[in-house]
Amino acid sequence: DCSAELGQSPGSGKDCDDVDVGNGDLDGDDNDLYSSPAGAGSEAGRRRDLRQAAVVVLAHNREEDLKACLHSLFGQQDAALFKFYVSLDDPQAAASMAESARVVASEHGLDVDIWNVEKRVADESMYNRDVLNWIETYTTAKIAHHYWVAFERAFMEHGYEFAIFVEEDLKFSPDFLALFRSTAWLLEEDPSLWCVSSWNDMGFKVSFSDECRLFRTSYFPGLGFLLPRRAWLRLRDMWPDAPTMGWDYWMRVAFRTEGKECVIPEISRSHHVAEHGSSVNTEKQRKLFRSMALAQLPNTCSTSAEGPPCRQFGDVSYLREATYERLL
Repeated sequence: DCSAELGQSPGSGKDCDDVDVGNGDLDGDDNDLYSSPAGAGSEAGRRRDLRQAAVVVLAHNREEDLKACLHSLFGQQDAALFKFYVSLDDPQAAASMAESARVVASEHGLDVDIWNVEKRVADESMYNRDVLNWIETYTTAKIAHHYWVAFERAFMEHGYEFAIFVEEDLKFSPDFLALFRSTAWLLEEDPSLWCVSSWNDMGFKVSFSDECRLFRTSYFPGLGFLLPRRAWLRLRDMWPDAPTMGWDYWMRVAFRTEGKECVIPEISRSHHVAEHGSSVNTEKQRKLFRSMALAQLPNTCSTSAEGPPCRQFGDVSYLREATYERLL
């Protein structure tokens, strides 16, 4: 299949209710939990869907990347079920970026709100010279501040219970939003889960086998993720004044410290496409991202606010902690 050359996985056409979750070593009673849509998952959970949640696109000054990202995002067949925001942190580019975002949204018949992020001004009496220099000059400081502001606005100012965060240099699989719609209920029912991510660091073109299969991981992946408000309420209390290693590296430490995990797909639902960026500046890094697969399963979920809950990945109750531990 030539699509693999474009960073895409060949579409399997399979029904995700038939997903193999690797339960061959379990006894017959346990096997029934995974093969049947009426298995061990919460019936209340199955009736819930992720609708009117926030989708926040964090952007700096790459206007063409932002437009491509938004076309991919707004082109999702269930995009109308979500509320979109573009968060901008470069004052010089903000007006042009905002206009482009509105134009793309209009082309898809959607609305988008714009957030402007002001530069962080540090209190010189609170930090030493090294920290002040980091805040003032390092790209990692600017990105960390941008994420802090985006998290605060989504969860504290707007009061969303769930929000999806992406960056301007990503494109998405057809079932990107369906991934979060299918799994958000797990974050409500399982306190050991703090996120669902569309990205798998091991999702190489040469290594995938099942577009339907999902995993749990203690490694925070980023690159397009769903976070619940309850997780941010804890993370904001832990957030350091200067996450000098980078906000995402600090998140990984926080997840490990708190004993929390994320749900991820075997094959990524987001794909890094930019050739340049704060963390993409060598040919080796670009080659790595080009080697990643992007799922191509069509979104089979309802696009109606009154439709049935999304079950794009079949019965995902096997991802609840106790059940998943029995699978290992």
